[in-house]
Amino acid sequence: MNQIKPNLIYPPEGGVLYDCNYLINGRSIKRLIISNHYKQKHSKYMSDEKIIKFIADYLDGENFYNGEKKGPWEFFTLEPIFYENKKYKLIWLLNEEITDFLGVVNCCYKELEKVCKELSAPGYPRSNVALPQDASPLDRSKYSICKRILLYKQKNNLPVEELAQKINLTIPEVEDILFARINRFTLDRLVSYVANLLPIFELQINERRRENSL
Repeated sequence: MNQIKPNLIYPPEGGVLYDCNYLINGRSIKRLIISNHYKQKHSKYMSDEKIIKFIADYLDGENFYNGEKKGPWEFFTLEPIFYENKKYKLIWLLNEEITDFLGVVNCCYKELEKVCKELSAPGYPRSNVALPQDASPLDRSKYSICKRILLYKQKNNLPVEELAQKINLTIPEVEDILFARINRFTLDRLVSYVANLLPIFELQINERRRENSL
């Protein structure tokens, strides 16, 4: 690893550069930069090693719905991340010009009640929802379908409005699917939506349990 000095690409507070090998949003990620920002308030319980575990467990091999765009940067939020009976929030970013790059902006502990309140608020639309480590087979199935629909949107470069027309839903309902807010849908409903997009669809339940230790 290498300590990063602030410049136009790296965070002004500095950070640490790691070599890595992830696949996120269809991108082959070879460089990871973890900002020093979390160390200002969260260094007592957070570490680069824990953040790297979260990336491997929750980001690698996954696709996420569009975050907040600022120039070439796209910021994403994932919460709640479940680890050792606590819930965390991870904020990271991608760059459309530097496609092998992943940057972690911040990672912090959050009370579950606060997370649930924020996620249900109308003005809090841009947070991807993580699947708990002990999720039931039903929830894993629903989550898998949401990710399949998101992948279909990304591969076909569909605007959310067009996707909503294809499955006969409102835009807010489609965004609930794309952000994987599985508690708002039954499995039957999700199966019917994905079947409209992918006529040959076989649901596979992934029973793999994520390790719960560093």
